[in-house]
Amino acid sequence: MTWLRDNFKESQTIWKEPQVRMTDIQGNAMQFTIRFYVDNIKLEHWFRGNRVTNEVRREIVRRLRQAYILHLL
Repeated sequence: MTWLRDNFKESQTIWKEPQVRMTDIQGNAMQFTIRFYVDNIKLEHWFRGNRVTNEVRREIVRRLRQAYILHLL
């Protein structure tokens, strides 16, 4: 996860660390929940949380495609 360290600020507090949890398995599909802390969400006129969420989502999709795990999106 070097891209996380390179692109986002690391936390010094354990509860602010990103978390990935598998929440469900159905057939050949798995569902995950991803949680991460966004500091100073008031910045960028309250759009900072949305921007960071979109950046993380794009990076996840890119890496899943790169690993040939995601083919449909």
